[in-house]
Amino acid sequence: MSDSGIYDRVMNHDEIATTPSANDSRLRRRIEELETELYSYRQREQLLVDTLLSAARHATAIRESARRDAELALRKARNEAAERRDTAELERDRAMAELLRLRRITQRMRSGLSTFLAATVEELRREGVEDEQVARQNAELELQAALANVLGSDRRTEIQQRVEDDPKGGSPNGLS
Repeated sequence: MSDSGIYDRVMNHDEIATTPSANDSRLRRRIEELETELYSYRQREQLLVDTLLSAARHATAIRESARRDAELALRKARNEAAERRDTAELERDRAMAELLRLRRITQRMRSGLSTFLAATVEELRREGVEDEQVARQNAELELQAALANVLGSDRRTEIQQRVEDDPKGGSPNGLS
């Protein structure tokens, strides 16, 4: 560790080299101990420097890994959001198309129902007119029957005989 040749000669005040004495050997041992201790401290310092550098590299690697993981998670989230948005837009477009289709069907049904109701009302009106005509005819027949009842059965018999006697059938009111 230490080069003992350097310490073999010590310079005095007048720059004259002298040989070390017994006290000097005690100092030499102390110097060697301190040099050994200094060497140990330097090794520890180097170990600490290496440890700090390793920790810094490891921290940098962890930060880089975390950054990559965060970027990957962000890309995945953005892709999923885009897929969900696209799916939602597609579903919205399908729903709008279905709504338009149902509105068209509703419009056709309304139009068809309106046409059907108009035709049914017209048919019922015609039936009402026909029923009125039938009712008038029935009322006339009932009136004739009531009149015939009032005039009596003699008149009916007389009319029936004329019809039977007349080969042409005569008129129903008894006039020839």
